Amino acid sequence: MPPLAQRAMKLWRAWALALLAYSGCASPTLPLPPPAALASAVDAASGKARIRGRVLERAYVSCINERLEAGVLVRADDGGNFELFIEAQSGDRLQLWQTIDGDQSELVDLVVPPP
Repeated sequence: MPPLAQRAMKLWRAWALALLAYSGCASPTLPLPPPAALASAVDAASGKARIRGRVLERAYVSCINERLEAGVLVRADDGGNFELFIEAQSGDRLQLWQTIDGDQSELVDLVVPPP
């Protein structure tokens, strides 16, 4: 094999190995699952709905009331259980998600049920 062809083959092999090494390190991580949550009716005295459910342990759980453009952030316990209270009215649409180490799950939509 001519020297130029040998050099080209070595460069091609080095490039292929580098590409394989990079693709192995850059593989995507699995997405976080969305929270499993239930909303309770609004408490007349406080004007807040109670949201509770499960996420991954020690995850942050964010909840936004779209109508009020306001939200709440809580942290789940070591078992992944969480509970939060957010100002709401019956029929308000809430969005929840969990965050761990900067990774965010898909959103979950909840509607505050009637009393």
